[in-house]
Amino acid sequence: MAQIQDLPSELIHEIVSYFVVPHSTQGERDGAAVQTLVNLCRTSHVFYEIAQPALYTSVEISKPSGSPLRSLKSYMRTILQRPTLARYTRHLKIYDAVALRYIWSAMLEEDCSLEISALIGGHPGQVESKFIHDSYALEVLKRLPNLEHLYFVAEMQPLDKLMKMLVSEMHSQPSVLSRIKTFTLHKRYERGGLDLSAYIPLISLPTFKEFRTVNDVPDVPWGHPSVNYISKSELTLLWAMFNKTTWHELLTACSPLVSLVYRLPDFDRFNSEMIDIGHLICVTPRDFVKVISQTHCETLRTLTVSFFPLMRVTTGSIEQLADDEDGEHELENSYLTYPPFHDFKCLTSLTIEYDRLNKLEDLPSSLEFLNLEVCRFGNISRSRLTGLIDLSTSICPAIQSVKVSGPNWQTHKLELIVELAMLLETPTRFYTDGDYRRLYFTGTASHLKFVEYAPRYEYYSDSESGESSDMEDTMTQDSEDET
Repeated sequence: MAQIQDLPSELIHEIVSYFVVPHSTQGERDGAAVQTLVNLCRTSHVFYEIAQPALYTSVEISKPSGSPLRSLKSYMRTILQRPTLARYTRHLKIYDAVALRYIWSAMLEEDCSLEISALIGGHPGQVESKFIHDSYALEVLKRLPNLEHLYFVAEMQPLDKLMKMLVSEMHSQPSVLSRIKTFTLHKRYERGGLDLSAYIPLISLPTFKEFRTVNDVPDVPWGHPSVNYISKSELTLLWAMFNKTTWHELLTACSPLVSLVYRLPDFDRFNSEMIDIGHLICVTPRDFVKVISQTHCETLRTLTVSFFPLMRVTTGSIEQLADDEDGEHELENSYLTYPPFHDFKCLTSLTIEYDRLNKLEDLPSSLEFLNLEVCRFGNISRSRLTGLIDLSTSICPAIQSVKVSGPNWQTHKLELIVELAMLLETPTRFYTDGDYRRLYFTGTASHLKFVEYAPRYEYYSDSESGESSDMEDTMTQDSEDET
């Protein structure tokens, strides 16, 4: 009777390949599949030679309690002693436990630390002083020439230092991370928006496909998740902040960009004890769009941008500028508002805050879907409503849908739109659905609708005042300095 080991090696390789399970979106491996590969390694020499490479294809370096670096050092010692195993690793999950990195006396008593130091050319019986955790991680990563997918859990500190060392190694040794395709960062050291600058050199690599980040900030029914997603053609930044220079570098690394979504992190949803420079300085709304226009005006099709509630265009500021002799000109050139979108030749879908759009004439002629958010319905004039009704016959001939939405800061504001529609002899339909009130235009203005909802944030009430936060003042000064 034929035994399984008597099968052709190609067929055995095919069977074993089914147990090579990549990491999940959380970086976890299938424990049952790993145990099966371990058992196969113990079965016979034939299966050992086949199953061991499969076992090292996807590696999760765990974080044992009491000795956070033990698994990392054990894996590092293995690939130093058997470099062929390092060439099999395609998926890697790693933690950044740093609690014991300065206890040199404990490291001197560990055989593993001493062996590693000797294997990389250190002095016998001594631990190299450069071996804090980042260096251990660096020594591991630069010895995995075929690594394609990296999942990094950052619990104690930002990875800026490690990324700088990796970039230096990549310049001196082209084989380091030369095949990397995806990088997932689980940010646990603080809950604020991520600083992206340290990761741009990695995103710029020709082989790179996706960069994802997750954060432990709890979700709320009305808020967006605390995640980021970056590829060559798509940017979804819901939990990141950056200055103008970093923004330009990131857009240069992403080409050809087709879809871009950016929403400012909600500062009421996190309390950061450790400062991440990602949420200290932010590019202004005007510079944000200008940089996109300079880099991707020929390819971008979908754009969603929201800086609410930061750097608010308040009723007071608009009225103050309107009363000034050059108020209209100042508002059009204010860092608070967006510049014209005329340079975007392929833009079909646009979502922005209502108050940041200076005039309808700034919209691109290619637009098909327009979503204007955080609108104060009481501020909509007769001429602006007329422009929205006639948008398809004047500015955007391809327009299919215009949605204007906002919270009911004051009661019966949506009724003002109904009254204006009656004066313009434009038919409408009014619906109430729980916390939502909807106004649909019919006839030739069937593309237009208004949606009013209950306020979801306590700071909505502040939006009617002219007060600004300390961070808004910082960004204002930053914009003025750049100018």
